[in-house]
Amino acid sequence: GLATVLMDVGQGVRAAVAHLAELGHRQVGLLSGPDGSWTSEEMHVAATAAAAEFGVELTVLRPNEPTERGGLAAAAAVAGSGVTGVLCYNDLVALGLVEGLRERGLRVPEDLSVIGVDDSLPGRLNRPKLTTITMPTAAAGRMAVDLLLAAVSAGDSGTPTLARLETTLVVRESTGTAHRTAGLVSELG
Repeated sequence: GLATVLMDVGQGVRAAVAHLAELGHRQVGLLSGPDGSWTSEEMHVAATAAAAEFGVELTVLRPNEPTERGGLAAAAAVAGSGVTGVLCYNDLVALGLVEGLRERGLRVPEDLSVIGVDDSLPGRLNRPKLTTITMPTAAAGRMAVDLLLAAVSAGDSGTPTLARLETTLVVRESTGTAHRTAGLVSELG
């Protein structure tokens, strides 16, 4: 019964899967977040639809701790899964995954492409700079406050408002052309 501001996670996920498909990736992984996460479920639904739309096979690797440690811990599973591109629950997971892949002798983006979510400062400073789905968090905060103030001033407790904010893919250095087949990546893992 309250006003709600949500990020259109599906929009960003669709753009990420389309980007990987355009680069020739046919085996794409989704490194999800923790069980019960709304965002993780939204990503799963959107990635499944986008994979079907763009003709890629989706491998979902779940659940994962939403931290760098979670990405690092998932690196062996990703390397052994046969995927050539991976969409991660957030930038921290993506950064941990990049490190874990590096420890296994795999290079990003030469061997595997990695995409995060959040457009965090560490992702912009990392090498390679992280391709990511940006979330307009400041705009979401402003909109939430505006909706709350409007409801309070109108004395309105009636119809809830749902606002969805656009997300966009920011392409940087962590994605590249799919050079290896899924079998070769699997063997390297």
